[in-house]
Parts: sequence; C-alpha cells; structure tokens
Amino acid sequence: MIRSVLSGCLLWMATQSGVAEVPAELSEEGHCVGAAASVCNQTGEELLHRDLDQALLYFEAACAGGSNLGCANLRVRNHHERGNKLQAGEAVSRFLSNCERGQMNSCAHLAFRYQAGDGVEQNYQLAAKYYRLACAKRFARACSYLGVLSEHGLGVPQSLETARQLYHQGCEGGNKTGCRFLENMP
Repeated sequence: MIRSVLSGCLLWMATQSGVAEVPAELSEEGHCVGAAASVCNQTGEELLHRDLDQALLYFEAACAGGSNLGCANLRVRNHHERGNKLQAGEAVSRFLSNCERGQMNSCAHLAFRYQAGDGVEQNYQLAAKYYRLACAKRFARACSYLGVLSEHGLGVPQSLETARQLYHQGCEGGNKTGCRFLENMP
C-alpha cells in the first residue's frame, strides 16, 4: 500500500515539474527519499480535509522517507483520530484551562490542536506558543514538535540550528521522536 502511495507522490512530483518520466526515488524498502518525502507530506496536507485516510498514508510515506514534518503530521493526525471523546471545543477549553494551571501535557495537547486545526482554526503561531511553554518546563515531546515548526518555519522563524537544538533537548528529555527527528536532520 505504501509503495503505491509513494509512486503517486513521485508521479505527482513529476507532473508538477513537467518531467515526463517518474524519477526512481524509492529505497529498496519502498520509502520516499530526498525531495519525494516532502512531496508526500505536501500531498498529505492537500488531501487532509478531503480524505483523511489517504492523507495519513501520505504522511506515513513521508515520515518513512525521513521527513520530520511528515512524521509530525502523522502523529498529530493520528492523535486527532484516536482523539479525546470530548467534543473538540470542550476539549480545547479543558486543555487551555489545564495548561493555564501548569499542566504541561495539556499545553502540548493544546498545541497539537492548533497545529492540526482540530476544534480550533489552524494556527501555527499558537501551536508554537504552547509547545514553547511546555518545552520551557522540560516537557520533552513539546520540544521535539517545536523543533518541527522551527525546521519548517511554521509559526516561528525557520532555523535548522534551533530545530536541531530542540530535537536534542527532546531526545535528551527521553522523547524518542526527538531522537529520530535529530537523526533525520539535513
């Protein structure tokens, strides 16, 4: 299944760039590599509000190919799918209230919601604000996801060095995702 998604990513990339043949950018395991991983992520973002299942496949392919943003999107979207049984607006209110009371896990969940546009309008600046708040209190996962926003310039200035530092901070804090993101850095 992932291989067909990847082929679709490469075909899309070829048609967008006017290339007649599809470049052979699949590893032996069938993962996106190089530029194709970012194209898979971009395709997932474009599909997100039309076909969540397909979008998740593209995010999975991008993540498998080394795209940190693809991995972050996959985790945020999967979190959304597993979700809280609360209505989205009620969950956002609770996360905000708990975050204001110093519960860093709630700050991170609130940031996820703003990053995904789940129950709120998508807002990378607010996602960064709440990730930053939780990261400052040594909530490792928040540091890792703030690194993704920094790596891609989403809601914060783009900075590979800052992203690297945040991934390292997340990894050192015990977040394995941060370790993987750090390994995937260009």
